[in-house]
Amino acid sequence: MEKLSLDRDMYRRIKSMNRETMERTMQNVYESGWNDALGNNNVSEVAETAVEAGSAVDTEKLREELSKISGVGAKRLDEIMNVIGSVIGF
Repeated sequence: MEKLSLDRDMYRRIKSMNRETMERTMQNVYESGWNDALGNNNVSEVAETAVEAGSAVDTEKLREELSKISGVGAKRLDEIMNVIGSVIGF
């Protein structure tokens, strides 16, 4: 894992970036951190695997844990579960 540091040269380059360049730079930093956390696996491969593994999600356990969140009532919980269901296909 390579530690990033903000030296004077990097600071000047960031300061002169336009919005598009900054967005790309931030995306690269984010993906670098994600890859380090996941053992250098490709982010898109990990995301696809997670979606494919969705059938292994215990939806009742998920519902139970989400219901413990303060402010999440039955109606909001149903909405959340519908969104999750549409994404992972249950």
